[in-house]
Amino acid sequence: MEQKVVFKKMEDVLYAYPKYQNRLKEEQKHLTNVELEKSYRLKELNNQNCYEYKSELEKLEETRDRIYHNIQRYEEILFRIDEALDMVKGHKYYDFIPMKYFNKMSYESIAEKFDINVSSVYKAKNKVLGSLEIHFLAQKLICYWVGIDKY
Repeated sequence: MEQKVVFKKMEDVLYAYPKYQNRLKEEQKHLTNVELEKSYRLKELNNQNCYEYKSELEKLEETRDRIYHNIQRYEEILFRIDEALDMVKGHKYYDFIPMKYFNKMSYESIAEKFDINVSSVYKAKNKVLGSLEIHFLAQKLICYWVGIDKY
């Protein structure tokens, strides 16, 4: 896989990190709602216009289970990202990651913070992403597609 493509996928994951944090908070808030917002749908059976009717308790339990599942999924994603980031915390340019991907600072602002020129910020990005790549692969946040022919 070409390095630019790998880094782009890594950047997509890093840019999404705050979104995952927000979704986790939203789901946790939904879980505390006693009524669970009463958003239910009846399930159609066998395409014969027959419906399965569920009690309010069953509907609440299904909704709660969906929310628990979402929470677990977001916690797992955040855990994997945090584990990968922890492995490069000592990197000279680690602070680039939160500045660029979580705080969405411009390259120019980052250059000012590091007291380097903008072209050096791009080099710093490549260095820190290069160090982070193996950990993203280990955490299965990105993967290489090997042996797949494109037709």
